[in-house]
Amino acid sequence: MKMLKATFLTLAGMASAACNTASTDSNYVCMITGAGINVHWKTFTAGNYYEMMVDAPQAGANGYAAVGWNPTNPTGNKMIGSTILMGGTADLNSVKMYSPADTVQANILATEAAVPATITQTAINSANGRITLKFRRSGVSSGNLLTIFAFGNTGTLSYHATSKSSATINLDDGVAVAPTPPAACNTASTDSNYVCMITGAGINVHWKTVTAGNYYEMMVDAPQAGANGFTAVGWNPTNPTGNKMIGSTILMGGTADLNSVKMYSPADTVQANILATEANQANILATEAAVPATITQTAIASANGRIILKFRRSGVSSGNLLTIFAFGNTGTLSYHGNAGKSSATINLDHGVAVTPTPPTLSCTASTLIQTGTTTYDCMHALSTAVTIHWNRETSGTAAVAATTTSVNGWFSVSFPQTAGSMSPATAVATSSATTAGIYSITARSAAGITATTSTDIDTPTTEVVNGLRILRFNAKVSFLTASKPMNFAYHSTDIQFPVAKHTTKGSGNVNFVSSTPAPVAATPVPQSCVASTLIVSGTTTYDCMLALTNTVTIHWNRETSSTTTMMAATASAVTGWLAIGFPTTASSMAPATAVASNGVTGGVYSITGKSASAITATTSPNLNTVSTEAVNGQRVIRFVAATSFLNNNMAINYAFHSTEPQFPVSSAQHTSRGSSTVDFVSGTAQVVVGEHNFDDARTHGGAMIFIWAYWVPLAMFMKGVGPLFLKGKVGDFPIPFVIHTTMMVIAMILTTVFAAMALEKFHGDTDYSHRELGIAILAIGWVQVLGGIAKPGNDSSFRKYWGMGHMFMGTTILLMAIFQMFYGIENVKDLYPIEDSDPFLAAVIAGLAGILTFYIIGKIYVGFCAPKEEKPEDKENASTSSSNEPDNEKN
Repeated sequence: MKMLKATFLTLAGMASAACNTASTDSNYVCMITGAGINVHWKTFTAGNYYEMMVDAPQAGANGYAAVGWNPTNPTGNKMIGSTILMGGTADLNSVKMYSPADTVQANILATEAAVPATITQTAINSANGRITLKFRRSGVSSGNLLTIFAFGNTGTLSYHATSKSSATINLDDGVAVAPTPPAACNTASTDSNYVCMITGAGINVHWKTVTAGNYYEMMVDAPQAGANGFTAVGWNPTNPTGNKMIGSTILMGGTADLNSVKMYSPADTVQANILATEANQANILATEAAVPATITQTAIASANGRIILKFRRSGVSSGNLLTIFAFGNTGTLSYHGNAGKSSATINLDHGVAVTPTPPTLSCTASTLIQTGTTTYDCMHALSTAVTIHWNRETSGTAAVAATTTSVNGWFSVSFPQTAGSMSPATAVATSSATTAGIYSITARSAAGITATTSTDIDTPTTEVVNGLRILRFNAKVSFLTASKPMNFAYHSTDIQFPVAKHTTKGSGNVNFVSSTPAPVAATPVPQSCVASTLIVSGTTTYDCMLALTNTVTIHWNRETSSTTTMMAATASAVTGWLAIGFPTTASSMAPATAVASNGVTGGVYSITGKSASAITATTSPNLNTVSTEAVNGQRVIRFVAATSFLNNNMAINYAFHSTEPQFPVSSAQHTSRGSSTVDFVSGTAQVVVGEHNFDDARTHGGAMIFIWAYWVPLAMFMKGVGPLFLKGKVGDFPIPFVIHTTMMVIAMILTTVFAAMALEKFHGDTDYSHRELGIAILAIGWVQVLGGIAKPGNDSSFRKYWGMGHMFMGTTILLMAIFQMFYGIENVKDLYPIEDSDPFLAAVIAGLAGILTFYIIGKIYVGFCAPKEEKPEDKENASTSSSNEPDNEKN
């Protein structure tokens, strides 16, 4: 197949030292473009290699980019016969090497070989519709390079048709000018944050020079013999040959104040030639002055018998620096004796730090002033009220600040070990309206927050400026990573930390390195739940609470990724036990895992049934640390749950006994219980089984017993023997029929009302199919009533069969109702074991026995005592054989 030739600009034969087109990528020097492919390269003649990036289109989910050298048919613009380096989406972790002899893909892939040692630093990337191949090729750094490029829509090398181009690249045009290396130190620093060091009189001085920023950074590390100590550095003394600090400008840090450095310019005008033993400390301290703006990023630390002073000094980045160093055993600057001092002329040119080019400033420029009129480099809003500001540094320390619009209370930002978790973490927080400190957070309570020092964070300060509460501190650059977890919290009114629990908090990851992609915005904890009023410890409350009923309330802390969540449940006016169950099926008592109080202790229990014997103590990976107490008239049960165990549709059961503390005792089961589904994310709940008590059961059961043990049998009695006592008609209908029909309609209406009450109150929280049988009775009962009203006439051929069916259905419903009443009594025994169910049983037996007695007496009277002409059956129409129908009327 003839292939379309798309040829790059050919540079063969040209020997110019400049690119025809400069690369648009700062990592390369030259570029050429053609057939949708962009090729960037740079040449390092000193290292005898070149680096190249092939940037090609990717039309779909898959693609590859390839480069081939020295093809056998360069004029035909073919890769056949060349050595090909390829990267594709099939494997973004490694490149492949091929030497194809034809265009058959199977043959192409069969030539795969190991990438030679001369090809290094390979990388493949697929993003934004482009696939990029990068590599370094050693052993070639000058002259013309005949090259073929191709791309395709498969993840591995394949025949590419017209997606190709060729070019002769002049490597001499892409030579990269390397920076001149800095002068070497006499002694390299042993601290990776510095370049050079000198040592004398027990003092170690480390420094590095950043010429581009016109500053140097220094660390003075001196001995500390006792509990107190200082270290100092002085510049340009008036008596350098005497190795004295008198007359120099001195920067000092000591144990008397580890939060700030001091500046002195001592000069004793009384004794021009001051003797070492006669130094006047009062005169020295009287010269204290403000640290100038050229001295920044100061830090003081005292640990392991050493006292360390760090600082950055701007405006000086080259030449020799005459310097005096000293240390002593007081917390402030004092005479140090001959043993505690040293001097050196430091060559700042020897300490030039070769730092990587800082990333492109893609972050949002900070608007917060750091010093003078200089702002921080970057800022990122963690919430509408909290913003993080920082300077971009490549080594050493970086200045960081956090601001909030909540200025009246305390403010804290922290760096947790696990993203989204409150503890363990190191925090910077206000300790008063004007001071700040560093804290270790090991638990959610105030007792778990203690003042500390940190090797990664230091020099915290706070102030209120232009309606913002500002926390400033320094942090090691190595500590501020590209995905640094951060938390923030503040209290709107109380300035004391951590006395009053936060009113707002949030968390997120911040990219302190490049801000590309932009820092991940923190996700504030939703505040839709009702704030808990229950104390966890000290004055700290739980985050949320939710009333399941007027009696029982759930309290919990919101966690985003912490492995555990602190929880509690309360029941008001309850001196007995309280249990919270987490069932496998919503609204079902068993199986479930529960936490319950048991006297003065609490425990975890497995519930496999409704009896006390089915409740056993157990352990659970999801629930632990159960305790109980009585607080302000409430029974409180506290426990810890696995955060992963809780969700936005969590089934919960609750039960309590109002007076008996022991759980579970068969003679003292719950006096009340209920079920809900709780959304622990938003703090809402849906009641599945509402709280029901014995009053509900007494109302429902008593009404149903009256209807089906008294009223309905009486209605049937009126139909069977009523014609003996009640003569006459209402319209065309005999009086007994009208009474029977009216009573049955009333019975079904009342049954419907009290059945609806049961469905609302109990939600099927019963056994023995009580709910299902009740619904069946309700449905069949209405069919029976409506069928009785719409019975066929006496002259109908169906009248006989209707009568038998009506009698059979009526008898069946009554028998079903009798069973239902006894099942209801059994449910009362299960649900309310402490209540007496015998009155229900007595009422059922009395009602049925009474009606049965009257019915038998009536039938005896009809059979043996009533005059022959008064027997109802003698007046019955021949088409009617049922004694349950008033068929003596003529319809």
